[in-house]
Amino acid sequence: MLALRRHGTWQTHYDNAQALIALVEYSQLQPTPPNFVATVQLAGKKLGQQKFEGYRNPSLAVKVPMDKLPRGRHDLQLQKYCHL
Repeated sequence: MLALRRHGTWQTHYDNAQALIALVEYSQLQPTPPNFVATVQLAGKKLGQQKFEGYRNPSLAVKVPMDKLPRGRHDLQLQKYCHL
């Protein structure tokens, strides 16, 4: 769309209006930004928690040394709590 402009504008007022309408329609296709808290637990012990708001802090990394891992079979739980 931007490549169709000449000297910072489109050729006619109609083209300007159509471009604005297209931008509004495109913006409505974008997903709602994240807004939740994620928690990581292993064997019932919380290893980490991260609040995801918008697109800041897009990930959470949790490192557990091998010698700190529980022996035997245990559940790894990832929980997502949505904000209302």
